Amino acid sequence: MRRTPLYSVLAGLGLARFLLEIPDAPVPVPVILAVALGGGVAGFLLARRQPSGWPALVLLIPLLWPWRLSPTAWGSIIALWGLLEILREKDGRPPLLSDRWADRLADIAVLVLFSALYLATLSHDVLPADSGEFQLVAALLGVAHPPGYPLYTMAGHLFIRLVPIGTPALRLNLMSVPMAVVTLLWTARATRLWARHLGASPLLARMGGVAAALTLGSATTFWAQATTANIRMPTIFFAALALYALARFAVAGKLGNGRLGNGRLG
Repeated sequence: MRRTPLYSVLAGLGLARFLLEIPDAPVPVPVILAVALGGGVAGFLLARRQPSGWPALVLLIPLLWPWRLSPTAWGSIIALWGLLEILREKDGRPPLLSDRWADRLADIAVLVLFSALYLATLSHDVLPADSGEFQLVAALLGVAHPPGYPLYTMAGHLFIRLVPIGTPALRLNLMSVPMAVVTLLWTARATRLWARHLGASPLLARMGGVAAALTLGSATTFWAQATTANIRMPTIFFAALALYALARFAVAGKLGNGRLGNGRLG
């Protein structure tokens, strides 16, 4: 995409759609075409001065999305484009951020995104079936159905007493959110470590970790467990911790000449 008009075309068409979607502010078609043409020319000149790579493909999102985009969506697209431009290498030069800080930025993005998502969709009331039983048992420090789940009951009771927000049922639902978010963080980090261990570039490994977190975190089953009281979230929480620990163990070379130590997963 370097020194080609594709970058300018995407920029111009994106500006045109943005003008078309401004609420309660009809813009004449000639003005839209003029701005689109101007944006295309400006993008072309910018591309020649500072050639853009694959991050410019993010501009395809507002062009192909069939529904109206909200201001938040526009802001997210522009922020993602800028972030990718910052992280990528340009003409053999290193990116503006070191790998360490880029990894931290990716981790923070996962934490913030899914914390906001799960808090916005958190269940606020008493739930049916096992979730309702766990809410009652944790609040009264009772005994659940076999095998009893003593660790979850005691941790839930402590969480209910320490968090002064809403009802006990809401508090136990809320306890699933940090476990879910940290589970996604460990999943992203483990994926990133395995990818680098297998020879992927730092940027590709980082993108793979974020993709793994997005895939798991947006799955309907995981999302439902992240916003309700249940025993499944602590289970996958410790499973993700074990996966992350195994990845660190393998990358550190402590498996010697074994299959994992040589970077071969099977």
